[in-house]
Amino acid sequence: MGFDFNLYGIEFDRFFINSKGSVSFDNYTIDWTPEEFPVTTDEVPQIAGFWADADYRVSGDIFYKITDNEVFVNFVDVGYYSQGQ
Repeated sequence: MGFDFNLYGIEFDRFFINSKGSVSFDNYTIDWTPEEFPVTTDEVPQIAGFWADADYRVSGDIFYKITDNEVFVNFVDVGYYSQGQ
């Protein structure tokens, strides 16, 4: 990432963009139903600006940008699972 990110007093230097709309630290995670927060059932800390049972089969993209001290993640036109849009 190029800088440390402090989440609840723990420093992280890398992140993972997850397909269900969250950004996790330490490891990739996939929660089909967004219910646990900020730690998933597999004990992975995360943050989420968009968190849903996303479906990329018909539409949607994930874009990200990393600057010297910021990360931007955008989930654009992502459909909800089984809705096809």
